[in-house]
Amino acid sequence: MIESIQLFFAENFGDFIWLAVFLLCLIPITEGRIAILFAINKSLLKSNAMNVWLALITCFVAGIFLTLFLIYFFNFIVKKLNNAKLNKKLNLYLGKKSEKLKNKPNAYFYLFLFVLIPLPLTGVWTASLIAAFLKLNPLKSVFSIVLGNLCGLIIIILTSLFLKNYALIVYLIVFLLTIIIMFLLNRLKKHSKKRE
Repeated sequence: MIESIQLFFAENFGDFIWLAVFLLCLIPITEGRIAILFAINKSLLKSNAMNVWLALITCFVAGIFLTLFLIYFFNFIVKKLNNAKLNKKLNLYLGKKSEKLKNKPNAYFYLFLFVLIPLPLTGVWTASLIAAFLKLNPLKSVFSIVLGNLCGLIIIILTSLFLKNYALIVYLIVFLLTIIIMFLLNRLKKHSKKRE
């Protein structure tokens, strides 16, 4: 399995492994968190593994590109939903929440913290969706998300220094465990509502 992965990336990307890493950063599940661990993993990529700084810059630039696109894309979708009046209760609820958060400067700090935490569903995709639905300022949201993403990438690099080539495996295990725990908590919540 590992040999076939090595062969695939060596044959298809070779010296352009940064392109594969850039593309991995754009995918909702992997984003920069897994892409950066993949990029610097020498046991997986052998001689094609990237330098830590080059991997960080590649993931950071991909994060900027992705954040800019998603903020404006999700804002467009939210405006279309508001115009369509598909769900009046949702629009009313989000409108009230957005009015409360718009004037609070710590809303952007919370957005930064949300992206900073290197766990599943706390990345650029989810944060951009939250910012759009809460109708936060797009430029401030982009700044908060990009900065949070950069700090999150640095945290992942620092942890990878201790875990060496096992960082990718450890992160994937934590990723899967988090998803399983979230699923189980959701099931428990639904089960407790049914009892009531």
